[in-house]
Amino acid sequence: MDRLRNLLAADLAHGLALAAEQGAEAGQVTAVANFLYGLVFEATGIHDMGLRFAEPSALSIPDTVVWRSYLAHREAIEAAMVGTQLPGAYGLRS
Repeated sequence: MDRLRNLLAADLAHGLALAAEQGAEAGQVTAVANFLYGLVFEATGIHDMGLRFAEPSALSIPDTVVWRSYLAHREAIEAAMVGTQLPGAYGLRS
C-alpha cells in the first residue's frame, strides 16, 4: 500500500509541477484521478460505506455483517481505491 500511495503522490506532484509551469489550475491535474475514483467508489457507495464504518457509532445487524466483510477485505479495497486513481494521475506525466 505504501508503494501505491507513494506512486500516486509522486505522479500527482509531477502533474502539479507541470501545471504550475504552464499556468494551469490544480483542479485540472486532479480531475481525471478524482473522476475515476468517484465513478468506481462514490457512485457505488463504497466510499460512503468506508466513512460510515470509520465512525464509532453503533451499526445495525445488516451493517455489522457488511462491516465484517469490509474489514476482511480492507487492504484490497484500499489498494483498489488508490490504484483506480493511478491511471488518471499517470496520464499527467507526459
